[in-house]
Amino acid sequence: MKIINERYKIVELLNQNRIYSVYEAIDINNNMSMVNIYVVNNSNIENKIINYCISEYEKIPTIKNDVIRILDFGVVNSVDNKDKMDNYYYTTEVYSDYKLLLDAVEGISEEILIKVFLEICVVAHNQSYNYMKVVPFSDDNIYVSLDFKVKLKDKLTALLQSRETGIASYSEDIEEVTSNKFKEERYYINRLCEILINISLKNKGRYRDSKTCKIITKHMGSNEGQEYKELFGVKLYNLIDKLCSSRDNSINSIFDIIKQVNSIYNMNFKYEVSSEKRELNFNIPLIGRDEELKMIMESINHIVKYHETKNIILIHGEIGIGKTRLLKHIKYIMNVKENKRLRCFYMKSNKEESTKVTIAQLLRKIVSIADKNLISKYKKEIMLLAPDIYGDNNNENLGYFKLENKERLILIAKISSFLQEYYYDNPGVIIIDDMNMYDTLTLNLIQYMLNKTYFRTNVLIIIGYRDGDCLNNNNFTQFIEYIADKVALNVHLRSLTESNSAKMLRNILNIEKISDEFISRFYKYSMGNPLFIEESLKDLCNREIIYLNEENGRWYKPDNHDMYMPVNMEKVCEAQLKDVDKLSYEILYIISFFYTPMPVRVLKDVLTTNESDVDNVVDQLVAKGILYSSIGDNGFVYTFYNKFLRSYLYKDVDQSIKKDTHRKIVVVLERYCYDELNIYIEELIYHLEILGLSRKLIYYYKKNEQRLENINSVNEAIRHSFKILQIIDKFQNRDEFINDEIETNMNLGKLYNSISEKSVALEYYIKAQELCKFQDKIITNIDIMVEMIWIYIDLCMEEEIEHYTKKISKALENVDYLKGTIEYLRIIVRNSYNTGKYEKIKDVCKEGISLCKEEHMDYKVGFYNSYCNALIAQCKEEEALKILKGTVTECYEKNYTKALPRIYNSIGVIYGDYYQYGDEALSWFDRLYEISKLEQNKFYEVIALSNMGFFSYVLVNYDEAYRCLNKASNIATQNELIYMNFYNYVYMASTLYKQGKYSECFRYIDICNKYIERNSIFEQELVPYYILEYYMNSLIGNRQKAMDYLLEGKKAFDNTNSLMKYKMELLCIINKILLERKMKSIEDVIEASEKILYVDLRVSMLSDGVLQLLNQDLNSVATEIFYYIKKFEHEIKSDLNKLTLI
Repeated sequence: MKIINERYKIVELLNQNRIYSVYEAIDINNNMSMVNIYVVNNSNIENKIINYCISEYEKIPTIKNDVIRILDFGVVNSVDNKDKMDNYYYTTEVYSDYKLLLDAVEGISEEILIKVFLEICVVAHNQSYNYMKVVPFSDDNIYVSLDFKVKLKDKLTALLQSRETGIASYSEDIEEVTSNKFKEERYYINRLCEILINISLKNKGRYRDSKTCKIITKHMGSNEGQEYKELFGVKLYNLIDKLCSSRDNSINSIFDIIKQVNSIYNMNFKYEVSSEKRELNFNIPLIGRDEELKMIMESINHIVKYHETKNIILIHGEIGIGKTRLLKHIKYIMNVKENKRLRCFYMKSNKEESTKVTIAQLLRKIVSIADKNLISKYKKEIMLLAPDIYGDNNNENLGYFKLENKERLILIAKISSFLQEYYYDNPGVIIIDDMNMYDTLTLNLIQYMLNKTYFRTNVLIIIGYRDGDCLNNNNFTQFIEYIADKVALNVHLRSLTESNSAKMLRNILNIEKISDEFISRFYKYSMGNPLFIEESLKDLCNREIIYLNEENGRWYKPDNHDMYMPVNMEKVCEAQLKDVDKLSYEILYIISFFYTPMPVRVLKDVLTTNESDVDNVVDQLVAKGILYSSIGDNGFVYTFYNKFLRSYLYKDVDQSIKKDTHRKIVVVLERYCYDELNIYIEELIYHLEILGLSRKLIYYYKKNEQRLENINSVNEAIRHSFKILQIIDKFQNRDEFINDEIETNMNLGKLYNSISEKSVALEYYIKAQELCKFQDKIITNIDIMVEMIWIYIDLCMEEEIEHYTKKISKALENVDYLKGTIEYLRIIVRNSYNTGKYEKIKDVCKEGISLCKEEHMDYKVGFYNSYCNALIAQCKEEEALKILKGTVTECYEKNYTKALPRIYNSIGVIYGDYYQYGDEALSWFDRLYEISKLEQNKFYEVIALSNMGFFSYVLVNYDEAYRCLNKASNIATQNELIYMNFYNYVYMASTLYKQGKYSECFRYIDICNKYIERNSIFEQELVPYYILEYYMNSLIGNRQKAMDYLLEGKKAFDNTNSLMKYKMELLCIINKILLERKMKSIEDVIEASEKILYVDLRVSMLSDGVLQLLNQDLNSVATEIFYYIKKFEHEIKSDLNKLTLI
């Protein structure tokens, strides 16, 4: 399964068109919740649409009521941990239970039809009143659930689908989407009339297209619609008639429509305010910073374009002014718009990590993506500042604090060099928030780097700090003075204007119209400080100075009510807690202990109550803006909206009470972490770490590591394994935990091997092996040595392979270990291939098959495959094919598809190399490639691509051959499957030779020669190399050496029916003619060539021979062969062959 941006695990493709592909996916970072992810095809839509989507995303979270929610928007940075920066994506909540409106109304009763319409009326009313809109409002953009609840299509999908379907029902362009007509209730009344007609027609089975609706509206609007009474029925006709006449102002509001429905259908439907509408909305876009943002982005572009040495932008202002909000918006814009050009990192000082150096945040992010060799070069210095990168979270291990001043300066210089080397090839932006709170080392390090000219030309630094607070840090004020001459732009954030404060109020309350008097009075108290606007508005709602009318869902304020507001954040927190009851306070107190948002059921468990009052109180706290709710995988979860309030509640609690509460939470959360369930496991680990419960931490680190490994989050899994080792190191009685230490080191070996860090993997396997020696764990030691051998095979280290093979053999003499014996036999089979001992291979495979039980299916299939490979080498292809196809059937019957790649490859080889059925061979290699990608099996993905490249070469499609082989070699290199590249490089060189690119060809031959010098290569794998050497030596006129290579290669395939054998035979005959310069007839040439069933390959080889014969003035023989080739003129598919004949 593909994983996008190391977060979204693709489950299924739901729909695809030229604009986007939509998948069902798992959000790994959000409790494994299901989402729909839309991957946008940038090349098929205009830039203005993309720009609109980018700017609109920040507004979309404001739209909560009645809408399919958009959860995330960004750039596809990686797929399966590989860089990929091509397309934008966005995610929405899953809506598989919903149908489009016109589909949902087919076949339902008129009663339900009217109920659906009333739900649409409610949505229309909310849209007309809300400040944030979802437009256009039409039946194409309305979904209906199985229980007939109504939701609107999300804004981005509606817009993108308008580009896919063209004019049709989506004629509104961006300009129309943003026009004022959507602010008027009349727009929604008219649309409701059209929607009612369309759903009625669809329900009656008479709907064709939107033109029908326009005709009916026109007739009924001019009192000519009596003919439709029979079609719709009396009640429905009367309702449609009332709506159509509303164009003459007989219906002036959506509530008038609801009254008409109640009257005609004798109903008592009432508008109800949804729970979401009662909440203040603080998830709002950036407001009032357009001018500052424009200046900053222009400055960034100028600095980057001209490599300015003035590379610092300062952004500062008073507390609550919106500095962090602006910096995060800049990061969002950089990540979305400048992703391909500049990588942007964001750093922020964290009070809870006051013992750590802030620069470690940047180091963690760079280490996760930087070149392995670069990281290895500076590993020692990185560990001194960020030991947790390598699994050590103990603050005492921050080696920096133990260094003398001189050593600290050396460390700063080294870390600076690391950052400079990284940024030399990767220009970027570093955003540093709240820098006035940073530690001395971070300030000194950044100051040191800014002295380096080539660092300044590659990195742009944006620094944010609080005015006033910065004076408390003398080191920071000195730093600001020092960098004054390097500042390109200094942005002092001022309070919002009254109009922008009004816009912020409209967003929070989500209403279109607010009285000028309220705005003026509110601005007088808040003075345009965004944080005070938010917190003060909560306070006004809590004191019911402003309130929501339950009858129409609109906000009101009593006349002549005084509006006083708190003067600072502490007073805001006091005001929020002032009137809360005991249960509310207890709930808030418990939530302050949690690291992540939690559901009500967990809060109840901690409070040891099952009262329904808890649900009601939590809803009230959300409505007041004290708590913030979001949807997780297990329903709604809650946390503080205001981070200051969490700190305010938690900081003054007595330490012993804190520990008791954390213990109580651990007991509760452990109930949710059993068997395969790992709900809230990271939250549980957080509390265990605070309490220092080491034994439990080891257990839950293991569980979480397994969970992370299962979702392909390998780096995080590695970090958890390091944490286990760190805990074990602290124990005085470490021997009690020796099994955990061995298991963890083995697991680190496996994890590092999975991300192709094979040398590092070997280090941990060797550590585990050393621990086994002290404990006399023979079986575990055998398992470790087996894993090491397979890594050594990947790295082509023959001496180590031989050494550990002997050690395993000796160890097995002293223990009865079936799995170890089977693994040992697999290794013997592999080693026997390199020496061509086919009878031995067959005997070993028979022994292995006889040992395999039901649980050893993978090994059994492997032995069958190896046995068949030996048969193929002995010209028994038919017997081998029969066994292989039987094995495929057995795999499907036992649902063991994991073993299929190796079988598919062997079958493809038989059809391609021995039967010469090219199409059949390629079909098996295609299957191999697809299943390898699905299983994320890089080994067989390389093999599939290599074979596709080979057959493209055989079919004289050299461009495609080079593409496949190059891709195979890149994947092999990235995954340290080094030994696999010999085959790829040989055929890449052969392809380059055929294309006349001789200098590049020679470069690859040199690489191949080094492979041969270093490694023991199976003799049959050397034959393509011998053919290549034949061609290159023929090119320079060294015919005898060319013949020597052919004869050497011919030995490997003499006793086979392989295509390679027939190629060698034909080349030998042609080269013999060239050496002896005489020929009685060409019968031998024809006989040899006709064994090659691939016409294009036959023609290519003969054509090459003709050109060589002509160069040697052997014209008569060349002519005879040429006329033989001409017979196949109409069977040739290769353009290159056709051109050669001409």
